[in-house]
Amino acid sequence: MLSFIKTLLQASAWLIQAPEPYSAFHILLCAAGIPLAVFLARRLARTSTHPCGVLFICGLVLTVSELYKQGFLYFVAGQGRYNWWYFPFQLCSVPMYLCLILPLFKHTPHCRMEKCICTFMQDFALLGGVMALAEPSGLMHPYLLLTLHGFLWHFMLIFIGLYCAMTGLGGRTPGDFVSMLPLFLACVCIATFINVASHPYG
Repeated sequence: MLSFIKTLLQASAWLIQAPEPYSAFHILLCAAGIPLAVFLARRLARTSTHPCGVLFICGLVLTVSELYKQGFLYFVAGQGRYNWWYFPFQLCSVPMYLCLILPLFKHTPHCRMEKCICTFMQDFALLGGVMALAEPSGLMHPYLLLTLHGFLWHFMLIFIGLYCAMTGLGGRTPGDFVSMLPLFLACVCIATFINVASHPYG
C-alpha cells in the first residue's frame, strides 16, 4: 500500500523552477484567487442554510490536501526523511482542525465555544492567509503541485475568515475577542510543546 502511495506521489512530482515572490506567477494567482475567495464567501454567506456544514467541508478539503502535502514531503521531497518544519500545527494549519471539530458544538446563538472557534478563524485564518500571500517565499517550491497547494490553502483561509465574519459566526465585540484568547493560548502551548519535543529531530 505504501509503495502504491509513493508511486502516485512521485507521479505528481512535476518539477518547475521555483517561482520568485512578486513574480507574474505570484501576482496572477493572487489576482485570481483572492477575489474568488471573497466572492464565494459573500455568496455562500447569503445563501447557505448550514454555515457550520460549509466550514466542516472546508476542513475536509484542507485535511485531504494536507495529507497529500505531508506524503509528498516525506516520500518525494524528503526521500523518506521527515522535515519537522512542516508539521501541521502552524498558525495557518489550526483552522483545519477547528473546522473539523466545529460540528461537535450545537449551532445556537448562545453556544460560546462555537463563537470562540469562529472568532478565532475570523481573525487568524484571514490574517494567516493574507500575510502568507503578502510574503510568499515559504509557498514557493520546485514542484508545481506543492506550490499550488500552498497558494490554494491560503486562499481557502481567506475564504474561511471572511465567511465567519459575513455569516456572523465570528464575534465583533471586545468580549468576543477576549473570550477567544484561551483558545489562542492553548494553540500556543501545543505549538511550543511540538517545537520542544521535535527539537532533537531538527
